[in-house]
Amino acid sequence: MPASDPRARAWHLPLGILFIVSAAIVFARQLALVGPEFFYDHLVNAEVTNEKVSAGMAAFGAALAAHGARGRWRRA
Repeated sequence: MPASDPRARAWHLPLGILFIVSAAIVFARQLALVGPEFFYDHLVNAEVTNEKVSAGMAAFGAALAAHGARGRWRRA
């Protein structure tokens, strides 16, 4: 597909939404299992933790979804 094809960015929006939903599931599971205090402590400490990876995954998903949505709005 050439870069000017309107279907070229069709996968960005659904994949971004999938990343966001996956991160939300991990956040909800962690909050339910360990509680808000423990969750927050792991979110702000200096180590690489599951909470930080999930936050990065949500941010990447939001950027991907925004990129895909921007392409859809521009074509409309």
